[in-house]
Amino acid sequence: LEQDALYKEFHHDEPWDSEHNKKLISRMPKVFASPSLPEELAKKGMASYVVPVGEKTIFEGSEAISFAKVTDGTSNTIGVLEADADHAVIWNKPDDLKIDWKESKKGLHFWKSGASSVFNVAFCDGSVHALSEKLDPATLKRLLQMNDGEPIGDY
Repeated sequence: LEQDALYKEFHHDEPWDSEHNKKLISRMPKVFASPSLPEELAKKGMASYVVPVGEKTIFEGSEAISFAKVTDGTSNTIGVLEADADHAVIWNKPDDLKIDWKESKKGLHFWKSGASSVFNVAFCDGSVHALSEKLDPATLKRLLQMNDGEPIGDY
C-alpha cells in the first residue's frame, strides 16, 4: 500500500495498543476508509474496509491461510467487506467484522444504486464487486466461506 515508512514505525513486537503503536492510529492510510465513512471517524483512525471473521472464512483463526486452502476458489471467496460506520474498527487493531450467520449482512454498508442498494466486497482474487442487498443470505454465506465445497458461479 506504499506505506513502508509507516510500517517500519510500527513496533511488531508490541501490542497494537502499546504506548508507541497508539501514536500511529491517527496516521491511518486513507485507503482503509471508504468514502461513506464519516470524516470524524476516519480522523480517529477507524477503518471501514474490514475482513470477515467466522467459521470457514479466510480469517477464521489466528493462523495464516494459504491460497491452497481456498478450495472454493479465490474468485468465489470474499476477502474484504465495506462495513458501516457502527462496525468500523481501529485500523491497526486486530479486530474486524465478526459474521453472524443468522444475520450475515449485519454491519455492511449499503449504497443506493437505482431503486435498490448494493454493498461492496473484494474477492480473494483481487476483484471488486457491488452485490445486491437482495442477495440471498445462503448465497452470501457460501461466498464468505472459503472451503465449504459449494463454490458459486454467478451471483
